[in-house]
Amino acid sequence: MVLHVYVSVEDHCGYDFPWSTSRLIPFGIYGGPSKHDVHHQKPNTNFAPHFSHWDKIFGTH
Repeated sequence: MVLHVYVSVEDHCGYDFPWSTSRLIPFGIYGGPSKHDVHHQKPNTNFAPHFSHWDKIFGTH
């Protein structure tokens, strides 16, 4: 629960810090702030907050 809240705050802050979770987890499994910004800029995109590779597979990236 604590990790989920931390990740949510990190995504919504809009900054991609060097210690961001998205940089620590390899292969783009976790999207991060830059991917989350797309979610707010373009409707019907970026549905997967933690496994963003699904958005690439289904064309919602």
